[in-house]
Amino acid sequence: MKTKIKLLSVMLIGLLSLSTVTAKATETPTHSIPLQQEEDSEPVIENRKGRRSLARPVMCVITSEGIQVDIDPADIVAYELWDESEVCLISTSDELEFVTVLYTLSGNLALRIVTEDHIYIGFLSI
Repeated sequence: MKTKIKLLSVMLIGLLSLSTVTAKATETPTHSIPLQQEEDSEPVIENRKGRRSLARPVMCVITSEGIQVDIDPADIVAYELWDESEVCLISTSDELEFVTVLYTLSGNLALRIVTEDHIYIGFLSI
């Protein structure tokens, strides 16, 4: 009887060691997106001379807690997300609402940050 219990115990331990436990990541991904000024959003200055150099990208980092961007938050009029077929999925001035919606979407998206003077655009794939 003792041998059967020992054998049963060894088999049970062996079966438990073969089973795997899967852990799902609870942390949401961080998105780092370089933004460029949209071409038509720059004010026209008459009689400019010389060559214009490309503007450096504005970095935007999006986490589940909010958005960090090299633009004064007081200047931001709207945060927008557009899909590949150029349909606006969300346009809001509320940063947390924008982030909440972003983390429910998937696919290739265009991020637009609209200020009174410019529109900054970047692309991300979720």
